Amino acid sequence: MQRIIHGLFGHLLLRIEGAEALNAINRLNKEEIPFWGLKKDDGALFIKCSVFSAKKVFRTLNDCNVKYRTEEEKGLPFLFNRYRKRAGLLAGVVLSLVLIYASSLFLWDIRLSCNGEHDENKAINSLYKLGVREGVTLSSIDVHRAELSFLIENPEYSDIAINIEGTVACVELRMRESLPPTPDREGIYDIVACRDGIIHSVTATNGEPAVKKGDTVRKGDVLINGVITGKYGASYALHAEGEVLATVYRDFSVVIPLNTTEKQYTGNTESKTSVKILGMTFDFFLNELSPYEKSDAEASKEKLKLFNSVILPITVEKIRYKEYEIKDLSITEDEGLKRAENALKAWMERNIKGEVISVKAEHDLNREHQILIYRAQIEAVEEIGAEKELTLRELSEKADK
Repeated sequence: MQRIIHGLFGHLLLRIEGAEALNAINRLNKEEIPFWGLKKDDGALFIKCSVFSAKKVFRTLNDCNVKYRTEEEKGLPFLFNRYRKRAGLLAGVVLSLVLIYASSLFLWDIRLSCNGEHDENKAINSLYKLGVREGVTLSSIDVHRAELSFLIENPEYSDIAINIEGTVACVELRMRESLPPTPDREGIYDIVACRDGIIHSVTATNGEPAVKKGDTVRKGDVLINGVITGKYGASYALHAEGEVLATVYRDFSVVIPLNTTEKQYTGNTESKTSVKILGMTFDFFLNELSPYEKSDAEASKEKLKLFNSVILPITVEKIRYKEYEIKDLSITEDEGLKRAENALKAWMERNIKGEVISVKAEHDLNREHQILIYRAQIEAVEEIGAEKELTLRELSEKADK
């Protein structure tokens, strides 16, 4: 408590030197003049006294004819005195402290996280209607009511948690997991080949395999029968199911022009800025269109912070336009071949669903037309089975066999 009082009202650290220094200390004690923190260092005595007893201490030290000087002045009175000519700075500090305190009473930002793809704008709008929006006081937010009402209005979510952390509402959403569709067990189906191939393996979970490993099949051939013959010669019709892997050969070709065009940036850029404050948008530009005939646009969004800690309800949005030109470009045969190989790689990632065994490629250069023709054959092991519902005629034909 004493330390707090001395800090508020101020105190001094005095250095006392000379042969009569100790006598001066004894006289202060005798006259009951308050001081504390007596210590000896570097041949001198040091004491502390408050601003209220400082005059009596100085008078006593002068009467004892000792040398003394003030080493430190601490406390609010000395701080204000030091900056009395810089009223603007003091006012700024006080105003900043007031702003920090006041801003801590409001919600300035909403951060969403979700375990799946969802409509973020719709979720934000729902929260706004329920009172969870930027600029409202934290005490006015009824978290439990908002969570319950949100789930009622947005059935696509199974759970929501609104956590207020300082001036930020961290909202965790969980999408409702729909049950996978029940497989259609009605109807009678064969599993047939969707492309040509050489059978690698057959696994029938329902029905009877019609092929074996090493067989060559054509598109449309039956792989797993949906009509099987029982132990005593009777025929049974069912929904065939299973997995059939086959070695397949896929062809790819692409034409790469050696004389082409390319986008090149000029280095010219221009930014357009908008400031959004509590839902109101202020544009700092006259024309929202790009200033260039050809350009790319990059958008950015940033929340402003006070002293890099308190989030303000101010969002700065920028669109940066980068000008480019379309210029003629000639590439070498090696560069064209590299582009073709990249095109093949992208095609395989999109179209090959199984294991790639080998790739055989070749290319030709047509100098007359300045093009590179690239061809490739891909050997892969893929699932080739596809369901085919049987008609009454097909069922009858199978039963007669």
